[in-house]
Parts: sequence; structure tokens; C-alpha cells
Amino acid sequence: MNRRDILKAMLLSGVGAATYGATASQLRMLNAMSQQSRFDDYKAIVCIFLYGGNDSYNMLIPTDASDYSIYANVRQNLAIDQESVLPLTTNSITPYATGLPNSMAAVEQLFHQQQLSFITNVGPLVEPTTKSSILAKTANLPPQLFSHNDQQKLWMKGNNDLTQLTGWAGRMADLLSDVNPTSSIPLNLSMAGTNVLQTANMQPM
Repeated sequence: MNRRDILKAMLLSGVGAATYGATASQLRMLNAMSQQSRFDDYKAIVCIFLYGGNDSYNMLIPTDASDYSIYANVRQNLAIDQESVLPLTTNSITPYATGLPNSMAAVEQLFHQQQLSFITNVGPLVEPTTKSSILAKTANLPPQLFSHNDQQKLWMKGNNDLTQLTGWAGRMADLLSDVNPTSSIPLNLSMAGTNVLQTANMQPM
């Protein structure tokens, strides 16, 4: 799939039936895409932001017997049956054995085709931090650490400055603006309206 096909699918999913109205900007982008030449090396970053709506403990499930026992004790009747877990075959440096629920078989296939990766146990930090430094109250922690709204903004901003107005995707678009100088299609497209992630200093969303 090339860039034009991706953008057409995005726009058409957002436009819906004509009776609900396509915006003038969407129609201009569709027209611009029809005039764009094709190229074969297009790559895109697709960001799906769930606003905290992912039960990750029931997505990446421990498969080691002792770790699964801890998981099952925590999840109780919500635990995925161990026999139905699809194991993820990883290299020897991976510290934990995990798998996916069988409802995510398509994701499991992408993983084993090396088309998908999981980045886990991450979050905003000011500096390397240990549990002991947090308990001793000596750690320099991100602002409003247990506020969901503020932590979502920090994820989108890509730093620990809640006063900053731009997001990391927007700043990246500013840096890459020279590769898209005359196109009618912006580098950043959103199917969910304006957001912090794609807010830039120069590039439109």
C-alpha cells in the first residue's frame, strides 16, 4: 500500500456518507492525492491513542508457570485461560515469557513475521529512577505523576514540560517540512480532530 491509498482510506473512513458532509479541506486533499505521483518507499507512523483504555495485563500474558500463577491470582475470573494463550517466541535476552490471548491471533502473526513489536514498562521520566528513590522521596519525578490527563499530555509532548504547546509528532513535522514543501497534503493527518501530539510550530495538522 502506498501513501495515497493510506490517505484515501483514512479520509473516506472519516467522511462517511455524503449526507454527513465531507469538509472542504478533505475534498481538497482527495484532489491533491489524485494528482500525486506514486512512489514505492513510503513509510508512515500510525498512532492510535487509547486514552488509557487498554487492559495490557490481559494482552501480554505471562506464560511461565510461576508468573502465570501470579497473574491468575491478580486477575481472578478475568484471567485468560493458560491453555488458550498464544506464546510469543522471542530471543534469549527477553527476561519474561509472554503470550497473547487467542482473540489477537492476527497480532501474533504480525509479531512472528517481525512486522510488529511491543514496547512495555515505559512512561514519562525526568531522569533514571529507582523504586527506592521514589520511596525515599529523593527522585525527581514528572509533574502531576498520578494525574491521567497530565500524563497523557506528557506522552504527547514527548517531554516533562506541561506548559509546552507542541507535541513530538508536530515538532517532527516541523523538522521534516523541507521534504514536503509544495504538497497540498500536510505531513500530519488526524482522524480525531486537533490534539497535542500533532500540534506543531509551523506545520498544519
